[in-house]
Amino acid sequence: MKYYFSLVILLLTVHTNASCQDKVTDSLSRVTKTGKPAEKVKAWNALANAVVYDNPDQAKQYARQAIQLALHENDRAGLSDAYTRIGIAFDVSGLYDSSIYYYERSLAICNQIDNLKGRGSALNNLGLIYWNLGDYDKALAHFFDALKDFESIGNDQYTANALNNIGLVYDDINKHDEAIIFHHKARAYYEKLNDHYLRGAVYNNLGNSYFSLNRFDSAEYYYLRSIGMQQEANDDYGLSIAYSGYATLLDTLGKTALALEYDKKSLALKNKLNEVSGQAILLINMAGIYRKLHAPAEELDCLNRAKEIAEKNNLKKELMNAYLKLSGFYEKSDVGLSLNYFKKYNAYKDSVFNETSNRQITELSTKYETGKKELKLKEKDLLIARKNMMLLIIAASLLLLIILGFFLYKRNQFRQEQKLQREILKQQELATRAILSAEENERRRIAAELHDGIGQMMSAARMNLSVFEQELPFNGEAQKKSFDNVVNLVDMSCREIRSVSHQMMPNALLKKGLADAIREFTDRIDRRILVVDLHTEGLENRLEPNTESVMYRVVQECVNNVIKHAGATHLDISLIQDQDGLSVTIEDNGKGFDHQEEGEKDGIGITNIRSRVQFLKGTVEFDSAPGRGTLVAIHVPHQA
Repeated sequence: MKYYFSLVILLLTVHTNASCQDKVTDSLSRVTKTGKPAEKVKAWNALANAVVYDNPDQAKQYARQAIQLALHENDRAGLSDAYTRIGIAFDVSGLYDSSIYYYERSLAICNQIDNLKGRGSALNNLGLIYWNLGDYDKALAHFFDALKDFESIGNDQYTANALNNIGLVYDDINKHDEAIIFHHKARAYYEKLNDHYLRGAVYNNLGNSYFSLNRFDSAEYYYLRSIGMQQEANDDYGLSIAYSGYATLLDTLGKTALALEYDKKSLALKNKLNEVSGQAILLINMAGIYRKLHAPAEELDCLNRAKEIAEKNNLKKELMNAYLKLSGFYEKSDVGLSLNYFKKYNAYKDSVFNETSNRQITELSTKYETGKKELKLKEKDLLIARKNMMLLIIAASLLLLIILGFFLYKRNQFRQEQKLQREILKQQELATRAILSAEENERRRIAAELHDGIGQMMSAARMNLSVFEQELPFNGEAQKKSFDNVVNLVDMSCREIRSVSHQMMPNALLKKGLADAIREFTDRIDRRILVVDLHTEGLENRLEPNTESVMYRVVQECVNNVIKHAGATHLDISLIQDQDGLSVTIEDNGKGFDHQEEGEKDGIGITNIRSRVQFLKGTVEFDSAPGRGTLVAIHVPHQA
């Protein structure tokens, strides 16, 4: 597994050797004690920036001092800067939720004060978080937006950082040729700036991209250049990534022992920095090397440590890889445990690696290029506008009046349409209620007629036949058998009438409520064909009669669909009543279906389910895919 070098945007960048950094730190510390409030805020932020990678906890303390003072002085620019600093510190520590919180606070302030530099930084840093979390759509969107801001203000370093990070996303979705293009664009900026740390970062990423394309000579060239640059910059964070990238290449080239030594060097730096994501990745890499060296105890120790770190810090990609490696480790010694880890791996794989489509990526790239063209056009328009200012003011005033009149007209028209739409919806709802109410009443009437009318008549006929059986002499066994067949037919008719009447309006629904009615219905299903597990909670009190009748029909329809179409062997039904309303889930292990494909041609059954739930002002969702069963989730709020 390769370790990519992402670049967080800092609003103030300081790269010095240890002795110079001590002097800078001492100077900044004096400013925090003797300077003016605005100077103190800048000094606290600069201190946080100076130590953020080597000591993120100390950086958080400095940033909090800046936040406290900026809030007191209403220094919004300094406050935005401080939120970015503490966000970076949480990011380096792998605490992504906290990092997102502070980056978004910084972004909100930058939008308020129209700070393009700060806004671009916040967008870029948010993009890095979403990239780490596997949300590639959001990552690309944030990076391209940040790139437009940085290009518009002409900041070469930040432009290069955004270009580099876009390349990282393309690497992650296996578009390595595109990634190399963006990394080389970033490299040209960094070499112009002659910054060892940033050059080392992009060299490492180029090494990764060339490695993915099996161009190993180019990969080794850039990895070694990255290590050299990070050593000159005296940066532990960057050096840990450079060591890891080179170790991956060495392992691929068969230099296993040397690869392990570089991974150990990298892990020591990650532990020093408390960089949990990097620790998990390196431990998984080292486990693979120990596997090649036939050292199972060391391999298992690395995998378990990686799993614990990933679980504790919600690192989805790392946890997914740890599960896969553990499944392979136990494949021969413990098949059950191996299968359990493989199931966990598949679950995380489905949630993390829904790859970004080519269409979406193209749209984002097009959006970026279009934005650049629009910016140039706006600059030309501005030159023309300066020459025709008075004419533009008059034209704008007239246009404003026209727009205002049109807006008032459209607003009035919209209100009328809304009023009409509300009336239509009201009438539709009344019609639906009337139809469903009439349907339930008709079911009750037919069920009563079957049970009390035809059912009683059939029962009386059965009794009379029993009397005749005692009184009539039979001419032989054949006649007796024919009479018995008639009696059996009458018995079967009685049972059929009773069954139909109960299905149309179960006694349990009328007397005991929804839970008992559904349990009575599912108990009739042959468990050799379909095993049904029913869970109910909070249904001790009866629901509103319409709700019980409608939900009984909905569950009945869902179960019938499973029996007819799903080919399932197991069905879970859950009914939970709480303060928010009634929640119902129906999940089977059948063959499933492509719901996106079927959505536009729903059958009568699904249409009936939707209309009944909508009648109760509820919601219904179908989650299914071929080969993995179907989940129906229904929520009905409390009826007023």
